[in-house]
Amino acid sequence: MAVPPRSTSPAFPFGVPMTQSHPGVSWQAWRQPRRRVRFNVGLSILFLPVVMFTGITVAVVSYQHARRLVTDLNHARMAGLARAMDWQLQEKLSIPVAKRQIVALMDLEDPQPFPRQLQRLKVLRQALEATPAISSYYLGYGNGERLQLRRIRSEVDRTDFRLPAEAAFLAQIGSRESNGRIRTQQVVLDGAFRQLEIRPDPLSASFDPRQRPWYRAALDSSGPVATPVYRFATTGRLGISLAERVPGSATVVGADLPIDQASDALLELGRSLGHLKQVKLALVGPQGNVVALNEAGYGAFRAGTPSTLEGMNRLADATTPVFARIGEQFPALRQSLGYGDQLLTTTLRVDGEGWEVALARAVQVDQTQTYLAIAIPTEQLFAGARRLQQTAVLTAFLVLLVASPLVWLIARLVTRQLRRLALEAQAVQNFEFDAPRTVESVVTEIDELATSFEAMKGTIRRFLGVSAAIAAEPDFERLLVRVLDESIANSRAQGGALFLNLDDDKQLDPELLRNAAGETLPNTLPRFPLADIRRLLVGKASGRRATTGRISAEGSAMERRLAGAMAVDNVPYVSLPLQSRSGDLLGMLLLWFRVPPSDQRVAFMEAFSSTVATTLETRQLIRAQKALFQAFIELIAGSIDAKSPYTGGHCKRVPELTKMLAQAACEETEGPFAAFSLSEDRWEAVHVASWLHDCGKVVTPEYVVDKATKLETLYDRIHEVRMRFEVLKCDAWIRYYQGLLEGGRADELAVERDSDLQHLDQDFAFVAACNQGGEFLAPDRIERLHSIAQRTWLRTLDDRLGISDEELRRKQLLAAPTLPVEEPLLADRPDHRIERLPSDRLDPDNPWGFKLQPPELLYDRGELKNLSISRGTLTEEDRYKINEHIIHTIRMLSALPFPRHMKDVPELAGGHHETLIGTGYPKGLKKEEMSDVARMMAIADIFEALTAADRPYKPMKTLSQALKIMTFMRKDQHIDPELFALFIRSGVYKRYAEQFLRPEQIDAVDEEALLAG
Repeated sequence: MAVPPRSTSPAFPFGVPMTQSHPGVSWQAWRQPRRRVRFNVGLSILFLPVVMFTGITVAVVSYQHARRLVTDLNHARMAGLARAMDWQLQEKLSIPVAKRQIVALMDLEDPQPFPRQLQRLKVLRQALEATPAISSYYLGYGNGERLQLRRIRSEVDRTDFRLPAEAAFLAQIGSRESNGRIRTQQVVLDGAFRQLEIRPDPLSASFDPRQRPWYRAALDSSGPVATPVYRFATTGRLGISLAERVPGSATVVGADLPIDQASDALLELGRSLGHLKQVKLALVGPQGNVVALNEAGYGAFRAGTPSTLEGMNRLADATTPVFARIGEQFPALRQSLGYGDQLLTTTLRVDGEGWEVALARAVQVDQTQTYLAIAIPTEQLFAGARRLQQTAVLTAFLVLLVASPLVWLIARLVTRQLRRLALEAQAVQNFEFDAPRTVESVVTEIDELATSFEAMKGTIRRFLGVSAAIAAEPDFERLLVRVLDESIANSRAQGGALFLNLDDDKQLDPELLRNAAGETLPNTLPRFPLADIRRLLVGKASGRRATTGRISAEGSAMERRLAGAMAVDNVPYVSLPLQSRSGDLLGMLLLWFRVPPSDQRVAFMEAFSSTVATTLETRQLIRAQKALFQAFIELIAGSIDAKSPYTGGHCKRVPELTKMLAQAACEETEGPFAAFSLSEDRWEAVHVASWLHDCGKVVTPEYVVDKATKLETLYDRIHEVRMRFEVLKCDAWIRYYQGLLEGGRADELAVERDSDLQHLDQDFAFVAACNQGGEFLAPDRIERLHSIAQRTWLRTLDDRLGISDEELRRKQLLAAPTLPVEEPLLADRPDHRIERLPSDRLDPDNPWGFKLQPPELLYDRGELKNLSISRGTLTEEDRYKINEHIIHTIRMLSALPFPRHMKDVPELAGGHHETLIGTGYPKGLKKEEMSDVARMMAIADIFEALTAADRPYKPMKTLSQALKIMTFMRKDQHIDPELFALFIRSGVYKRYAEQFLRPEQIDAVDEEALLAG
């Protein structure tokens, strides 16, 4: 069929051909006839804008309507919140009930001796039970005596008053003694009102009820009185005191009413607004003083800000920006809230964020009016309206997506065969070779083009399929089998052999011999020198990469050796060199056939051998890199273990135990770990993470990790203290001889000298014992330390000579004294305090999510502070420095460019000090935030540390002892109970013990008892 000549340029999306030169035709005249728009594109151009305009219009109108509706509903909700707050506080405070109880207690108006006052406590207890909001009832007598019963409401109360865990009430009874002084005693009572302890009140000498504001206010009034909101002197909580004078006497009955119920009420209101999670609620006094907030009190106000006269924080000093802004504008807002208005609403913009703000009158606490401030983020408030808008736009897009294919299908009716052929060409361009042939045309040219496309797709598909198959094999040994089998199959050979130069020893070693049936044959092939192989390949290649010939006893030396080894003769073969990118010979692929292969088949094999060579080179490089990486891992772990004798072998044993437990979880077929499994990539990640789980210890100073005594740094400073005692002992002898020279009596001077020497010996022995840190240091022992520290010794030499610049800088914090100077025997000096650098501090928003906040100082080497450590030898700074190793571990590992399948190595390695309830470090993670492997590593780390026999600072533990300790840790949610049960049930602990523990550590273990507990 004759076809008129036309441009062969490929069609562009809108039918505009590529630029060509046409003699005699101007560009404008040539371009106009060829401007075309495809039918499907033109229809889409008309259809898409209409749908988009309609959807956007509906979205805008819906959003504006929804915004007005949400604003009206929000004002109603805010008014409801104010009413709910007023009702809840009226219900919680119950001030009228408390006033009735005060009147009932007026029968106790006369002071009584201590035993009689003890009996009266039951009456006060009945009053407390009738008014849950009241924290204590008390009576102040005109002679200075008092009777008070306080309810112990929380652990904070127990800590403030130093009470035992079972304490439920604390009574304070002040009685006048025979010498006229008031003696106050504390009576500790449990929930059953049994006496637990009677002890002196530490504030006995300073507390006089007649000086308290509630007492004076009640004496000046004829009826009940209430103080303004203030901070209680004993607990620091906000509240008011209710009091009333007993008619005709100087006795005043009172009650303390904490208003922390207001905070509870705000929190309940905040939780009730589940969809408004960021709502801010504040109960404010008339002067802008904060009564309660719906957020934690710690850190809610800027440090150092002044308080009001009542001891309350100002809302303007809140750390939350929107609270601070409301506090600044509170006087104007309160003035704008009219007497008849229930709610004042306005809008604020704080730090670029919009807020809907309301102010309403709340509960009136006695004579004081409070106000409820409500702030809701505009973004959150109108989230529903925005979702409605997005839904409208999305609906328009969905309509567009549904309608567009219909328009497209209608337009495809034109030139169907050419369009299908174009799609096949596009599929080849996109590397899609599996689609079947779709064009069968009566036009010869089109049909031939379709046939060529089909043949081309088949060749490329076969080549890429084989290349992808061998490239996807991760195991090197399986890769060799796959390479040889694919080479035999795609070349249709009878068999093949693979020679490799793995060790670069100038020899080709026969690695594998296979036949067409996929069977491995006995490998009796000889090794070939690289020089002979190169000569053979160059001599017979004839300009091609492949070398052909026959395995025959009459051929070349290599062919004769192959014929003898394979017991064949006159068999055609093809040998293909496997060369690296730099041209080095990695190996040789040898294939033999029944009949010689065609040139097309040999060309395919040449192309395929290049892919094989690249794959082999890549895998060899990966193997070498992994071997080098593993060597570095073991080098780092070994360095950490060698750094301190206290952790020897830890970094080697934890990986073994972790992998034992992970393997046990993989073998589970039922229970919580039935679905748990690890791929080869995941095993590699577990291996690396467990080996490097303590890599951060490389930066932990040894003298902190190995701190054996309280004064030890790079050396034990007890030697300095001992020398000071030696100086004082010499001073005692000097005083003795000076007394003799001045004519004193030798016997009296000797008694004084021996007494001084004995006391110095005893004091130093005590200080040395405190330095050991082996037992609990009671408060009386700390007091004795401070008493010893008050003794002075005479220094005559300048302590600023011969020291480092850093220590000299700390010494210069104080002016140099005039020598000689008397100094305390023990001291906490400014030069003992080593400041923490800004780089050592953690930003609360640090990218790693660390919540382990460092102490203020890097080190505090104060002698008294260190000697006063109650347990162990570590200060807070020392303990942080040791715990900090996990921070360095995560930082170091996060900085490494791990491949994708190992991206979570920092998480796996850095979670073994976390707990299931968020009390661990450094991130305070909970169980659901930790992976199974991280929780396995936590168990492995703890068990290894408990059973390690190479820790000189503690005796090794037996299996039963270690597992018993871990049951307590399981109970406290420090380790995963399910993983611990698997650890016991699977026998992992036994296998580990047999491999790593000493025989004397392996004792009988009651597994049933451990699992039952």
